[in-house]
Amino acid sequence: MGSEGYIWVTRYRKNLADALERARNEVFLSGKFIGAELNPKTFQDAWAHDPEGGTGSLLDIVSVGGPDDFCSVYPLSVAELLSFFGTERPALDEIRNCTEFWESFDRGQARAISLYENGRPAKICFAGWTIDTGAAGDGSYEDASSRKIQARFARMMKAKAKKAPSAPPSEQIPAGDRMSDLASVMKVLAETRALSKRMSEPPSSEQWSDALWSDALGKIRILETLLNRHDDDLSFFEELAKRRPEMEKMAQECLAREGFSDDSRKENQASPRHEMPPAQNPAERGNTVQKPLTRQYQKFLIYTQGVPQEPGPGDIVQNEKTFPGTIRLDLRHAQPKSGFLYSAPAS
Repeated sequence: MGSEGYIWVTRYRKNLADALERARNEVFLSGKFIGAELNPKTFQDAWAHDPEGGTGSLLDIVSVGGPDDFCSVYPLSVAELLSFFGTERPALDEIRNCTEFWESFDRGQARAISLYENGRPAKICFAGWTIDTGAAGDGSYEDASSRKIQARFARMMKAKAKKAPSAPPSEQIPAGDRMSDLASVMKVLAETRALSKRMSEPPSSEQWSDALWSDALGKIRILETLLNRHDDDLSFFEELAKRRPEMEKMAQECLAREGFSDDSRKENQASPRHEMPPAQNPAERGNTVQKPLTRQYQKFLIYTQGVPQEPGPGDIVQNEKTFPGTIRLDLRHAQPKSGFLYSAPAS
């Protein structure tokens, strides 16, 4: 049948593999691929519709590879950008209308180009050729954010949840809307900060008690549930990051209710009776903490996909595994260096 070109625009990510994965999920959710009317549940189901012709979309691009690799994407070099567009920062229309650029790669391949706004990389354009079928059409991440698409995503998550073991009734979180979930996340973060203070301050008999550890694990599970609800909503995490000052204020109020002041940790460390016990490993603490749980309590990382990160000089990095931002919950330290909710490069 032949090959046709298509374009998909996604939000900027420094790591090209991460951007590709996100964009393919957006294509799948939007239904802009051949065979979408059959309601496939997975990428594999979508490919099964026409394994030789492909899906006519970015779903056919499965990896980041070299310039000649089949079913892969490759970023343009600076020299190629200047040759095709006369600038290192072409606009979307320039990419769409540049015949020389489209003739530079073959069917079943794609190229990635950063799109700039206000002097900063804001989006990534994936331009590709279908394998052996017509193109399902151009699109962007906005096509995967309508109510219809969100409803489809909710059905997918519901089907996924049915396969997973259900949580005990005491751990189930009541359904809520976006704003109430935001408020709940901030409330739990603030409460957890106060809890971590109690676990790292005297009296030592309370520091590693079963009740405190159980409370900590319960809050972690609540956060997991609330944040997983909005895994596909990047603006949820962006809003969460913007509300950091408000969360910090809530945390201080929780600390005040617990009887801790901003300087209490410093004062307590200066007093011998407030020193942490030397035993820090689970075996020396007795039977209150099981070793597999310690790692979960000590450091619980959630990769948000939504907190902005400073771009590198290469704009798109192929082989460097990075994450746009991190919400770090460290129950062993009451005051992480940048605040309890902060954005930082993943370690």
